[in-house]
Parts: sequence; structure tokens; C-alpha cells
Amino acid sequence: MNEKTQLFSPWASGFLLPSRKSQRVKHFPVNPHGRDYIVADLHGCYTELNELLKHVRFRPAVDRLFSVGDLVDRGPHSQACLALLKQPWFHCVLGNHEWMLLNHLESIYEHPAHDEGWLRAFGTTFTARKKWGLQWLPYLKRLPYVIAVGKGALRFNVVHGEILDEQRSVSDETIDEWSFQDPMKAEHRCLWGRTLLQHWKAKKPVTRAHHPLEMSPTYCGHTIVPQCMRLSQQIFLDRGSFLGHQTQFDLEETQGKKPIEPGLVLIQAHSETYWLKPTRPKQAIQQLLVQHMEAP
Repeated sequence: MNEKTQLFSPWASGFLLPSRKSQRVKHFPVNPHGRDYIVADLHGCYTELNELLKHVRFRPAVDRLFSVGDLVDRGPHSQACLALLKQPWFHCVLGNHEWMLLNHLESIYEHPAHDEGWLRAFGTTFTARKKWGLQWLPYLKRLPYVIAVGKGALRFNVVHGEILDEQRSVSDETIDEWSFQDPMKAEHRCLWGRTLLQHWKAKKPVTRAHHPLEMSPTYCGHTIVPQCMRLSQQIFLDRGSFLGHQTQFDLEETQGKKPIEPGLVLIQAHSETYWLKPTRPKQAIQQLLVQHMEAP
């Protein structure tokens, strides 16, 4: 990006800065200058992300990229993915892997790292790693549980796991005011929740989880799915990008099945199609349809 582009970019005039209604939700205005994209769990798959952004002709000066979290661990380039937090066009919610990294960096002796491998490069001793981690703590601490973009029909939400309440449908107002019946449990579900997918898999109804007219489309990751799917108002994007770099996987996280074609997903907000970059070598980017599902 040249100096002229930076100077006249909407980011330079304060367009980037969100207004908060709570500490748990970060609000962004509609993007009047470019396009908004959402990327699934990166887990260090930085090369695949660059290929996808190049494919859609992503313009950093006016376009924005929102992330469902889980930037680090498992994949080959966790440091590069973490560094995206410094980019003015990149916005991320708190994933459970960011949560674990934050706990580790704040209390290295008490909380071991989830993926020790990529962190070894930044210090063979706890003292060295703590010094390295100081630069990332402010970024990790600022990550919200939910991102809300726009208003009305143009609005969409981003969360890592799921947004659910106790025995009642969730609306955008529920999210904005964090008026869940159990606010702490709602936070936990944002990071770790898999109830919606588990209910669908067990042939239980999921349509009443979210108010169909009062909750905006909500993009999420966390649980790997064989195809991107919509259950109630949530669109599940995680196609297990890191699995192309590993031979072992968590049965719970993949709902017991390894995706036939693991890869990284990128979707434009409010679109019915998405792009998949398989993590197998020399596989071309595919454009696929989000599946709307109510029962298995």
C-alpha cells in the first residue's frame, strides 16, 4: 500500500474505530467503501489465507477481514497469523485458543501452552517467552466475545463457538445488551460451545435457538464441519484447515468425522457461497454453496 492510499484510506480518518456498548461486544459501522469478509479458524494457515485474499482481490485500503478466532496453534505459521492483529483491516473475536494463549502468557508457570511447538522459537526459557509475550498481551486482552457489524438488514455478527441462551431465542438486542439469563455461561459458549451442532446431529430442533427476524446472520467456527452450513442464524465455517498439515485430529472437534476436503474458508458477508482453499498441495480454490439445514 503506497502513502497516498494510506492517507486517503477510510481507516486513516477514524472509520476503523468501533463504538462499544459493552465490554463483551465490539460494534463496527457498515463499510461504505469496500467489502467485508469473514475467515474461518486459521490455526496457522497463513499461506492459504494469502491465496484466498489474492483470489478475491482483497483491497486492504477499503476492505475488511473479520476472523472467527483461533489464529494460532496446530498449523505451520501461527506467528504470522497472530501478527494479523496489528493490521488495521483485520478484526478478530476471542477464540478458545487465544484464550488459552492469553492465560499462558499471563501466568506461564501455572498455565502450560496448548501448542508448545511454535512458541519454542520465541524463548527456550519461561523468562524469554514472557518477555516476548508482553507485546501480544494488549492485543489479546482487547479481543471481544462477539463482533457486530452494521445495523438492520445489513448487520452480521461474528463469534467463535456459538451464541445461545437458556430456553429462549437470542436476538441482536440480547447480544448488544448481554442480557442472557446466565451472562457468564454465554461467554463460555462463545468460546467453547457446540450445543447447537450437537442438537442438530441428535435430530433435535434448532430453529428456536435464535429469533429468525431479530437476530442477524452470525458467522462462527470452532467445530469442524464437512461442509459450511447454516443452523438457525449461525453459519458454521470451519473446514479444518490445519488437518492438511496434521495426521491426528480431535474426534469431538470434528463431530467424529474428518472432512473429506480440509481447507480454509473465506466468505463475503451475507453471501450464500464461500471459497475453500484446500490444504492439500496444488489443489485449486473452490467456490461452494452454504447449506441450510434444520435436520440431519
